[in-house]
Amino acid sequence: MAKRKYEDKIISILGDSISTFKGIIPERNASRYPQDNLVTELNETWWMMVINSFGAHLGVNNSWAGSQVSNIYDKPDGNLGPDRCMASMERISTLGDNGKPDVIFMYGGTNDLGRGLYGIGAFSPSLVPPKVDLDSTKWQTFIEGYIAAVMRIMYTYPEAELVALLPGYVIGYFTPERLDLANGELIKLCNYFDISYIDLRKCGITFENASDLLPDGIHPGKEAMKLISESIIKALCE
Repeated sequence: MAKRKYEDKIISILGDSISTFKGIIPERNASRYPQDNLVTELNETWWMMVINSFGAHLGVNNSWAGSQVSNIYDKPDGNLGPDRCMASMERISTLGDNGKPDVIFMYGGTNDLGRGLYGIGAFSPSLVPPKVDLDSTKWQTFIEGYIAAVMRIMYTYPEAELVALLPGYVIGYFTPERLDLANGELIKLCNYFDISYIDLRKCGITFENASDLLPDGIHPGKEAMKLISESIIKALCE
């Protein structure tokens, strides 16, 4: 069975609030879950449902509520800044603290698109540096930050399977058109680097039903978490 591929494997997560759970993520990281009107049990999170379904093990979940993939700040500012973003080497370097990960899920972009502090950018091979840059701490566009994060993860964990989870639909944070534009560029990026991606626009959470599945318009409740996990499990098994 396809699921056997991930049995006993170590899975780490790099994400934002959608992938948090207090007591599991690093202590200093801001957390959204558990929360009464969303999800209160660890095994109801999308990532633990995926891990449990495969009989795998959690490595490190370095998710941070409010964090973006890219960064434009020189100093920490709340949940923003050079050591808060997902392209941060400080965060990426922790993903192997509980054993070398076999799989890394990167689930980011919701806050980049929602805040709109910088442009989305258009992916082009010309944006890809000839070798991985481990020193930069801020980028001018979402796509440039995503390129940096992907290259740093692949450099640090060359044997891991990197799976990019492309953001899904929300209510009131950004428009469906903005999401479609961003995910189109992310698909080009993933194809260029030959990494797996799962487009969560297709997980069953639509712009029309998001108000029922996302109690605050952004964060998944129990049913939405289940839809996300099932979409990931199906994609990996295929």
